[in-house]
Amino acid sequence: MSYKDLLGEPDLCRGGRALSIIFCCNKKNCPILKHTLNMLNLTYDDYLALKKPFKKEVYVNSKKIDLAFSRSLETTDDIKNEVLKKLGWSVTDYLIYKNEIRKALEKRVDPNLLNKRVIGTFSAVLVDGETKQVYNATALGSIDLKFMILKEVSPQLLSKQEADEEGREVFVGIRMPKRLLEEMDRLVTRGVFPSRSDIARQGITLFLRLNRIMKKLTKEGISLPF
Repeated sequence: MSYKDLLGEPDLCRGGRALSIIFCCNKKNCPILKHTLNMLNLTYDDYLALKKPFKKEVYVNSKKIDLAFSRSLETTDDIKNEVLKKLGWSVTDYLIYKNEIRKALEKRVDPNLLNKRVIGTFSAVLVDGETKQVYNATALGSIDLKFMILKEVSPQLLSKQEADEEGREVFVGIRMPKRLLEEMDRLVTRGVFPSRSDIARQGITLFLRLNRIMKKLTKEGISLPF
């Protein structure tokens, strides 16, 4: 498997596949890590033993950081970035390193299990128990684990009817030409952007800003030469 397969792979707790334990920390009591290790027929000691040969420790602000337990590129992490800077590593170096841990994992575990997702995406309607205000939210979680992390919460909705309408929204991935995805990956591996998600967010934000500017100029009777 190529290290490029790890581009765009989120952390386990942010919707990644089981193979994303290569990006997990060493918190023994994490319910998501526990559940995933059980699913993979691994113990916590197996997990530590898996990462031990890849130990790479660096001190950041007088704190010892082991890169074997560092996070995905899709998660903004200043400490991880500082470690990479001290090591003189590029994004590509980091992914190649994590891919070696992945190869070791694949020797221990059924590859089919590694493609399973532990955490899913949910849309929810939230009602404040005291004020009775209704909110629309998206969350990452697992029904089996009775575990949810709110990602986004909308402004207060005006009514339950509006909440029902908002709740019918469907969250889907983005389809794009393969060449466009390959270009995004080149930008990530060259260090221009930290992740695919950042490219998408910044691109959409830029488009929306330009769209607002164009509408404003049109309203003011100003035309552009294109």
